[in-house]
Amino acid sequence: MKKNKKLLFWNNFKEISTSSKITFIFGVILISLYVSITIVEWYYQSWRTFNAFNVIKGDIDKTLTNKMDQNVVYPSGVRLLWGGSTYWFTFMCNVFMGVMLLVYPLHKKSKKIQKFYFASIVYILIVVSAYWTGIMIVPSTFTELVFDQKIKSIIMHVIAPVIGVSTIFWERKSIKISNKDIWMYAIFPSSYMIFIIINYVMSYKFIKFGGTELDRGIVIYELVSFKYPLGYKGEITFIIVVLDLIMISLSILTAPIYGFLMRKLLRILKPHQRSLPKLVFNANKTKPKEDDSKKFKLLDLPFNDTQEIDFQKEMESKNTTEEYRKINKKLLKQFINSKSNNNKKM
Repeated sequence: MKKNKKLLFWNNFKEISTSSKITFIFGVILISLYVSITIVEWYYQSWRTFNAFNVIKGDIDKTLTNKMDQNVVYPSGVRLLWGGSTYWFTFMCNVFMGVMLLVYPLHKKSKKIQKFYFASIVYILIVVSAYWTGIMIVPSTFTELVFDQKIKSIIMHVIAPVIGVSTIFWERKSIKISNKDIWMYAIFPSSYMIFIIINYVMSYKFIKFGGTELDRGIVIYELVSFKYPLGYKGEITFIIVVLDLIMISLSILTAPIYGFLMRKLLRILKPHQRSLPKLVFNANKTKPKEDDSKKFKLLDLPFNDTQEIDFQKEMESKNTTEEYRKINKKLLKQFINSKSNNNKKM
């Protein structure tokens, strides 16, 4: 059975296009990166925690004699490692994108896989834009990180997103995304915001032990604070409430906004569409042609009805538009005079 599955996978892989193979390889690279940097983070974080608690171990043992209390205070490997950064929206979106880069090339015809693949690109763009906007507002979010954390941050917020997003430029013609699909993308960020609110309410009591909300784990991102929303440090309640509402609204609307913009800019089809009109860029804009009869009146020449009719018949026997452009007022007057002389002789 295992041999048959491997053979089936290999046959499917050989049949996909070169661009899809590149997408798949990118997925392998990203998943490998995520696993590696997470393990490295766990390693360094475990030693930082060990060294810190090793210094105060004697004081803790003297102060807390109850084993249950000691277990609450002393570090736990599971809580420390799995709770390090795996609950971050950034980590979830990066892993989701990596998985979709692996799955999508092998199931390109699946409508669900198309939706998930496009969603992963939308989410990672939200991660990148939100993170670097936050860095511009609060630079210490990045500058105060230790070396291994900075490396991980650069991978998660620069290198991996560039690799993942680049695939949409050659895969965009293979997917179709409906309006409903894009609106559904709001579910994940909205659910995550609910998690942030619950964590904030239940954890706020830890602020009594000093440090910032981020230090105590009350917030996951410094800007996503309900007391200091979007970096606002003032105490005007009205502004705080308005910014809180804006923050919650952004968690609902950002993904659909990004989705619609990307579909428009990348010219991605909807399910019922077979093609989109071609974009035509014409630098030499020509004015619409005017009706010949209007041009005659613009000349403001002394035509009477008979002369105008004769002139129009004369022009109709030739290429009207081209000939008209070549004839000037002097020639037109000569034409009228000749017609007038003929009429007099008659």
